[in-house]
Amino acid sequence: MYKNLIKVKRIKIINKSTPILIAAGNEDCGYPVKEFAKMSEKLGGELRIFDGLPHEIMLAPKNNIVSSFICEWLKTASFNT
Repeated sequence: MYKNLIKVKRIKIINKSTPILIAAGNEDCGYPVKEFAKMSEKLGGELRIFDGLPHEIMLAPKNNIVSSFICEWLKTASFNT
């Protein structure tokens, strides 16, 4: 099911200077953490796995942890404009 998580054609069009955050829950039933790690490595992004969260991390009861992390990450990410 998750073998096509990373599509090579799409990766080629991503601007390499744009910061990338891969955020996922370790209780995602559709994609194992190792697949997110592969994606992060291919894209050159930062990987953040949230303990106890499912696939839809922003709909989970602890979504405030995720949103807080993303806000802090955005403050420190280096965007080339």
